[in-house]
Amino acid sequence: MSVVQGNQGAEKQGETLAASLPLSMDQLSKIATSKAWESVMETLTNDPTVSKSPSAGKMADQEILRNLEKMIPGRLEIMNREGRTGYVDVTVNDGRGDSLLAVTIQKWKPGSQELVPLFRNGKKIPGGGKIVTRMAPVQGQSDIMQWEADVLYDDGRRVLISELNSSSFGTPATRKDPVFSMEQIKSMALDRGWRQS
Repeated sequence: MSVVQGNQGAEKQGETLAASLPLSMDQLSKIATSKAWESVMETLTNDPTVSKSPSAGKMADQEILRNLEKMIPGRLEIMNREGRTGYVDVTVNDGRGDSLLAVTIQKWKPGSQELVPLFRNGKKIPGGGKIVTRMAPVQGQSDIMQWEADVLYDDGRRVLISELNSSSFGTPATRKDPVFSMEQIKSMALDRGWRQS
């Protein structure tokens, strides 16, 4: 199950303005993982005319975590590791405050129209695909900044790296900006390790 929101009329140089987005990432996650969808998904699974939602592929949380930890400098403290198939988040501290760092791996059908609005203003990358970056305050928490580097390859593989300047959604800011720069999380999202499985 994937839940996507957009604000087609409020895009500026590839960045989405959070003021016009009604739901936070935490709220979207709760909607997507609700057990209320189970009966619906069971019906759709048996309907050959319905396009399939993205899968997490074969990348288990421990594999994602191993790849991610290779990219985090040893001088940084890593805490609170959590995950499931296709997703991992950790809390990172560089001595100036906690920062949530999350990785989402999805496998979509190539050309899926659901992702077109998200990557319309993306930059093309070598090998086929697009990358888009986003920097905006979390809805309802103006002091919490969410930075994202989102990559969609032509084969349908999606890699999303996101981080906050707090230890989790719904908690106060712990620092002015997240630990990693936008260029650093772009490099993480483009790492070849995410395409090995």
